[in-house]
Amino acid sequence: MGKSFYGPYIPEVLEALSDQVKDDDGTRVIFSENLLGKGGKPLCLIVVKSDGGYSYGTTDLAALWYRRREQVAAAGNDSCCPKAIHVGFGLVQAEDGKHLRTRDSEVPRLVDLLDQAKNCSREKVLELIKEKKSSDRLSEEELDETAR
Repeated sequence: MGKSFYGPYIPEVLEALSDQVKDDDGTRVIFSENLLGKGGKPLCLIVVKSDGGYSYGTTDLAALWYRRREQVAAAGNDSCCPKAIHVGFGLVQAEDGKHLRTRDSEVPRLVDLLDQAKNCSREKVLELIKEKKSSDRLSEEELDETAR
């Protein structure tokens, strides 16, 4: 189902979350109790923009609400179905410090970023070994495992 499918559910979702939605200079947001940003301030999810439009996050909330309520009910609340958990890994920035946005440019895939980090780590391990002129040598497998 496309994002537009969930649009009709947004008002109901916002009503259900009304006790958590706060006004922030004309923008309606939900502040996180557990996730903190810079300066220890709670992160927020914009649910209604100042122009009255909905954010991608709002549509995602409606999709989660629908799937949790409708699809779980349709599946008979089958306990074999995996539960979703959010794993935050931070913000990806370009070399110039700007945030990478999928709408603005080609964004590298997370798996490519992880491979790049592993390769950088591997090179750093080799550099440290050479600096110490260590007689201890790592096998290729040990080097790869250390770089991970």
